[in-house]
Amino acid sequence: MGKSKGFIFTLDALLAVIVLLAAAGTYGALAPQLEKSASSYLLDKKQADDFLAMLDRSGDLQSQNATRMASAINSLAANSTAWNLTVDYYAYSPGGGFSKNLTVTSGESYSQIKTFAVSDRVFIAVANRSTSKYGVARMVIWPG
Repeated sequence: MGKSKGFIFTLDALLAVIVLLAAAGTYGALAPQLEKSASSYLLDKKQADDFLAMLDRSGDLQSQNATRMASAINSLAANSTAWNLTVDYYAYSPGGGFSKNLTVTSGESYSQIKTFAVSDRVFIAVANRSTSKYGVARMVIWPG
């Protein structure tokens, strides 16, 4: 009777080790992918932030010219980067209100993309020492 109890404990311990090794192997296989996707997202987010800052500082966002903005982005973006840019322009009225008057979109569609990074930037255009336009730019970027 003593030998059968020892066999059961040995079998139980063996099964526990097998389950532990399977769990450790699964984690070991998935952990690098999870880490890579997080760092990839952060890199894409930073790149989108930089693109919008560059477009704002160069005056391209205020230009309302989709071709000019796309050309500036494509000159800096890596070939493996896909992007979409939407810029909404609002007119400022003397009464203190804003009214949307134009939307400019450039780049690829991302409706079927599951993982992407988004960056937003608010900007103004000044003409003759007064605000002439107010805008909101949204850039979506993902590995192409």
